[in-house]
Amino acid sequence: MSRQTQYDPQVIQFMVSSDSEMAVMGTGELSIGAIAGAIIGGLVGVERGFMLRLRAQNALCQVAIEQNTRALSNHRTGH
Repeated sequence: MSRQTQYDPQVIQFMVSSDSEMAVMGTGELSIGAIAGAIIGGLVGVERGFMLRLRAQNALCQVAIEQNTRALSNHRTGH
């Protein structure tokens, strides 16, 4: 016993129009999300860049301390 499903064209039309309206609203939300993501990413990038520069400066200071300590040590021992 086979039954064919009857489709109501009004229901299908309503679903199609609802989806297209949601797509328009989704585009605005997507734009806002992209802008917010870009701002947050920029802030994180600036902070990370600062931390990397700070670590590099710290390493340079340690190298200078090592050089000065060796020079002082070599001067005292006569090497």
